[in-house]
Amino acid sequence: MAPRRFQFKLERLRKLREQRKLAAAAELAAALAQEERREALLADADQRLTGAADLTRALLAGGPVDGLQLAAADLYRQRVERERAAREADLAAAHAQAEQRRRLLARSAQEHEMLERLRARRLSAYRREAGRAETAFLDELGRGGRKGG
Repeated sequence: MAPRRFQFKLERLRKLREQRKLAAAAELAAALAQEERREALLADADQRLTGAADLTRALLAGGPVDGLQLAAADLYRQRVERERAAREADLAAAHAQAEQRRRLLARSAQEHEMLERLRARRLSAYRREAGRAETAFLDELGRGGRKGG
């Protein structure tokens, strides 16, 4: 008597959950890369803002300043401040996106792990039952062999 092969009835769902987990991990990696790029852009904006402030200070420290030069430097500083604020908002959005992807990955991993544990329990039960059946079969063979001998 050939034993039945183990078959997990939820195998297709388990594989689907595994694929979801892998996709969520890839999405998280992309979100983290985006967040890193946004941090670099913000750091660049910070440097440009420092440069704009240095330019204004240099103009003022250099002696008499033309009003047009001072106005141009101030407009440049204001523009850089707006760009920095936009980069900061972009970074906050990227951070929120990364957190959302992190939660999605955690949920996907939890769902996949639940099915993995269920599969392991069912495989263990299958092996115990197969062991009992094999023991019963061997016992039967042993009894049959003694009676005939």
